[in-house]
Amino acid sequence: MEFLSLGAVKNAIDLAKAAFDADRKLHVQQHLLDAQNKIFEAQSKIADVLRREAALIEENASLKSRIAESARWDEISSRYSLTDFGGETFAYVLKAEPDETAHKACPACFLRQRISILQANDSPNVPSRRYRCLDCNSNLRLGPPGQQRRRSGGSHSGIRW
Repeated sequence: MEFLSLGAVKNAIDLAKAAFDADRKLHVQQHLLDAQNKIFEAQSKIADVLRREAALIEENASLKSRIAESARWDEISSRYSLTDFGGETFAYVLKAEPDETAHKACPACFLRQRISILQANDSPNVPSRRYRCLDCNSNLRLGPPGQQRRRSGGSHSGIRW
């Protein structure tokens, strides 16, 4: 009988150990699951931060490009002066260096940050000359109003004929 009770005690201990091990294993698995969830949340937050960082890097590059373009335009545009040719007619004129050819630039294109050289359409012997912009197709007459001829049809781009 002692042998039977010793076996029963051993079985009871083994069952208690198994129950304890199962409980501990369940407890460990729950902690592992919690840790994995926290890792997933952290990875998700890191991915969000990396996406935001990439967007900021892209925006920064775009802004740097715009600043460089603006600086380039400032440098180019500073070489031109808005000139009154009389009769409230204006165009931009290059402040030419000795090795450059002076020219007139279209005021409409200039405001769009483009340099388009005006091409003369008539004789250089008249005080009021007609010019054409090959970029925006504006027709301009530069010079005092006394020498301007009026055309029927009114105006083009706010410039009187």
